[in-house]
Parts: sequence; C-alpha cells; structure tokens
Amino acid sequence: MPKSKHRRKGRNRSGAVRPAGPAADEAEMAALLAEIETGGDFDRPGDSDPDFEAALAQAAEELEAELAAADLEEFDPEDDAELDDGAREGVIAPLLQAVEEQIRLDDPPAVAVTLARLLAEGHDRDAALRLIGAVLLMELNEVMRDNRDFDPALYAARLAALPDLPGLA
Repeated sequence: MPKSKHRRKGRNRSGAVRPAGPAADEAEMAALLAEIETGGDFDRPGDSDPDFEAALAQAAEELEAELAAADLEEFDPEDDAELDDGAREGVIAPLLQAVEEQIRLDDPPAVAVTLARLLAEGHDRDAALRLIGAVLLMELNEVMRDNRDFDPALYAARLAALPDLPGLA
C-alpha cells in the first residue's frame, strides 16, 4: 500500500538535521568560536567602530544632561519615612561597603582615623561606620547636585566633626 504524500512530506524535509545533546552544543560552540576568530579579534587596540564611539559619546552627553536637569535635593530623614527597613538597608549596605573599603585601603586616611577616634570615644563599630557613611552620602549628594568633583579636604573636615553631622544640627 502506497504511503500518502502527507506522511512522506513530514519525514523527508530537506535541510540539515541538527543532532541533539552535549556533543552538538560543543560542536556549535566550536563553530561559533572559529567564526569569531576568522572574523577578527574584538579587543584589538586601535580598532574601534566610529559609529559605536559616536553613539557612546551621545549616550554620555544625554546622561550628563539628565543628571544636570534632575531635581537633586538634600537628604531629608523625614522624607525617608516611607522606606521600610529592608529598602533602607538596601540603600545603606553599598554605602557601608564603600566605607569599609576606604578603611581597608586606608584611602583616604581620615576615614580610618575617624573610625579609631569614634571607637575610642565609646561608639560601637556599627554606629561609627554609619556616621562615616552619612558623611560620605552627604559629600556624594553634593557632588551630584552641584556637579562638582569629590572634595577630599571637605570630606576630611566633615569626618573630623563627627559625631556631629554637619548641616543637620
């Protein structure tokens, strides 16, 4: 009995049959790597795409314009009341990591000196780190708001004033 056209059509499709499994994935990856190698290195110095560079420069300009146009206000703890503890910790944790890194690298040295002084005055380490983090946050806020460079001397002066937080008295 002859087979119908419909059955044959489904079984005898033209085109390559791709094997399945880990060997096929490895072969596909090897072919992709070979294609990349024959097409040229992506990381060759001096081999940049002018269109990409122009797009990157335009994106940087747009970001700078958006930051300049943003309404950056000073931090007000009363406005922060709607943050739950989890959200607040999500904001504070990276700041405290930055302070810990400054202490580890001793850069700027005023951070480690301030921590030692606060600990000697009887503050616990967590509270001292949070005070230093608050000063860092104030400096970063002003850097963004005023579109200025980070001022290590001002940062050190504010650290020296701790445990009093300048501008919040």
